[in-house]
Amino acid sequence: MRHIVQAMAILIDDLALSNDEKAFLMDQLRRPLDIDSLVNLAQDKEQAVEALCCVTDGY
Repeated sequence: MRHIVQAMAILIDDLALSNDEKAFLMDQLRRPLDIDSLVNLAQDKEQAVEALCCVTDGY
Protein backbone atom coordinates (compact mmCIF):
# COMPACT_ATOMS: atom_id res chain seq x y z
CA MET A 1 0.00 0.00 0.00
CA ARG A 2 2.88 2.34 0.73
CA HIS A 3 4.06 2.23 -2.89
CA ILE A 4 0.57 3.26 -4.02
CA VAL A 5 0.67 6.34 -1.78
CA GLN A 6 4.13 7.21 -3.11
CA ALA A 7 2.89 6.93 -6.70
CA MET A 8 -0.12 9.10 -5.83
CA ALA A 9 2.22 11.71 -4.32
CA ILE A 10 4.05 11.98 -7.63
CA LEU A 11 0.78 12.41 -9.51
CA ILE A 12 -0.53 14.95 -6.99
CA ASP A 13 2.66 17.00 -7.34
CA ASP A 14 1.85 17.43 -11.03
CA LEU A 15 -1.64 18.84 -10.35
CA ALA A 16 -2.31 22.58 -10.41
CA LEU A 17 -3.06 22.72 -6.68
CA SER A 18 -1.79 24.87 -3.85
CA ASN A 19 0.57 23.33 -1.31
CA ASP A 20 -2.27 23.27 1.23
CA GLU A 21 -4.52 21.39 -1.18
CA LYS A 22 -1.78 18.88 -1.96
CA ALA A 23 -1.10 18.40 1.75
CA PHE A 24 -4.81 17.80 2.36
CA LEU A 25 -4.93 15.10 -0.32
CA MET A 26 -1.84 13.38 1.05
CA ASP A 27 -3.27 13.48 4.58
CA GLN A 28 -6.47 11.86 3.32
CA LEU A 29 -4.53 9.12 1.53
CA ARG A 30 -2.59 8.28 4.68
CA ARG A 31 -5.68 8.02 6.90
CA PRO A 32 -7.09 4.60 7.72
CA LEU A 33 -10.07 3.77 5.53
CA ASP A 34 -13.44 4.01 7.25
CA ILE A 35 -15.25 1.13 5.54
CA ASP A 36 -18.62 1.96 7.10
CA SER A 37 -18.50 5.51 5.74
CA LEU A 38 -17.53 4.23 2.30
CA VAL A 39 -20.40 1.75 2.20
CA ASN A 40 -22.84 4.40 3.46
CA LEU A 41 -22.00 6.56 0.42
CA ALA A 42 -23.42 3.90 -1.88
CA GLN A 43 -26.65 4.81 -3.62
CA ASP A 44 -27.98 1.26 -3.59
CA LYS A 45 -27.20 -2.19 -2.21
CA GLU A 46 -25.24 -3.25 -5.31
CA GLN A 47 -22.85 -0.31 -4.94
CA ALA A 48 -22.45 -1.03 -1.24
CA VAL A 49 -21.55 -4.66 -1.90
CA GLU A 50 -19.17 -3.67 -4.71
CA ALA A 51 -17.41 -1.11 -2.49
CA LEU A 52 -17.10 -3.59 0.36
CA CYS A 53 -15.77 -6.32 -1.93
CA CYS A 54 -13.16 -3.99 -3.48
CA VAL A 55 -11.92 -2.90 -0.07
CA THR A 56 -11.74 -6.38 1.40
CA ASP A 57 -10.12 -7.81 -1.75
CA GLY A 58 -7.29 -5.29 -1.47
CA TYR A 59 -8.05 -3.10 -4.45
